[in-house]
Amino acid sequence: LTRKISSDIDNPIWLSIRVCVYNYNKQYKSAMGDLDLLESKFGKTKLSLYQRSICYSNLYEFTNEIECLDSLISLLGNDAGAYLYYTRALAYRNKGDITNAMLNFDKALEIYPTDCFTLLQRGITNYNVKKYESALSDYNKAITYSIDANAQIYLHRGRTFYALGDTVSAKKDFEMVLQLDSVSTNYAFALVHLGEKQKAIDFMKLLVEKEPENELHFYDLACIYALANMKKESAETLKRSVELGFTAYQYISLDPDLESIRDEEDYKESLEMIKNEYLSKLLNNFINQKN
Repeated sequence: LTRKISSDIDNPIWLSIRVCVYNYNKQYKSAMGDLDLLESKFGKTKLSLYQRSICYSNLYEFTNEIECLDSLISLLGNDAGAYLYYTRALAYRNKGDITNAMLNFDKALEIYPTDCFTLLQRGITNYNVKKYESALSDYNKAITYSIDANAQIYLHRGRTFYALGDTVSAKKDFEMVLQLDSVSTNYAFALVHLGEKQKAIDFMKLLVEKEPENELHFYDLACIYALANMKKESAETLKRSVELGFTAYQYISLDPDLESIRDEEDYKESLEMIKNEYLSKLLNNFINQKN
């Protein structure tokens, strides 16, 4: 690809393909560099805006992601599909803007009312703001419309049943998760909710050992520790997740799984690290714009 780009510099296709390859390999900063070059030569396109939004999402720069999606939706007009509104809803939620997140979930479901993934994520958003009956309604619809049994939907419906005091239904859903999924984090969360705390922790530790640089595995382990009431271990693990790059400040602040560790020193230090990194990015952007 690099040779093709050098020999055919006026053809945007090769640079566009390399952007996709960089994103696929999680080399988001390299992808951003190519996008800068692509847009400087050929202007912003639907593809460049979409690929840039992917970069910003995975770099936890949700405000920039939303700006890209705004431009893309504006460019597409009535042709903007449900997926773009769904993606923008997730970005708003990750930023902590629940009102706009719900508006975009609703718009996505207006276009594609039987999409189980949008129903699942709207349900999670309702659960996070303690609208449990609305969450339960979304999960029930998601299960109805899902082609195959989806462990994540059952996991979150189980959590909602538990929050509503229906422990029998909650237990059935958590046990369903164990039948459907024994390889992802859904399995660990179901275990901890069933009281199998050590098994859940051991499972997550295996994932961490397999991918020791994966910040999301550390984040999920921090949540498992918190749900197991192991506050010190949870806060320490969260800090490691932030050190590895998980800098979604509002997401962490609003996650109900971490409610028990808000007063832990490592939790506070984690959020302070994210704020400092954000301020550093703002300063660098300002300097670059001035230059």
